[in-house]
Amino acid sequence: MSGGGVMFRTVPFSPKVKRRAGKLAASAVGLGMLAETSREFFANDTIGYYRSDPDRLLTVLAIAAAAGAATFVHGRLSSSVRQRLRTIANGTAALAVTVITGWMAFGFASFAGLTSSYGWTAETRYAWLCMTIALVLGSVGAVALWHRFLRSMRTPATGSP
Repeated sequence: MSGGGVMFRTVPFSPKVKRRAGKLAASAVGLGMLAETSREFFANDTIGYYRSDPDRLLTVLAIAAAAGAATFVHGRLSSSVRQRLRTIANGTAALAVTVITGWMAFGFASFAGLTSSYGWTAETRYAWLCMTIALVLGSVGAVALWHRFLRSMRTPATGSP
């Protein structure tokens, strides 16, 4: 190849082709989820589980009805109220993840004394690794949620949702 040009060019797809590909991918994922759900439904004797205690089914139906009502009401709210609810939800999630991560850090610190008592075995190394990963992921999640909360605090309450 001479001239140092690009060997392969990307061909831009038309919006129609992109929509079809998206619909095809969503259909494949939905079909897979439906197949897995039906397999689990029959493999775990779900009907027998709910038949043994009908209160369980009523609990599930009550949760579904409450979620449907909440979704309906949320759709009817104005954009400014939805923005306030979004800000409250982001702040609550950020606070919850921060508290849980702090609790994990406390457990991590108390595990350090336990490790020194029992020695540095393969199990303690694995536990240290798992707790470090959980602490790092929790911290990153908390920072991301606080960033999202602060960004939603600065967003004006008017405009599209």
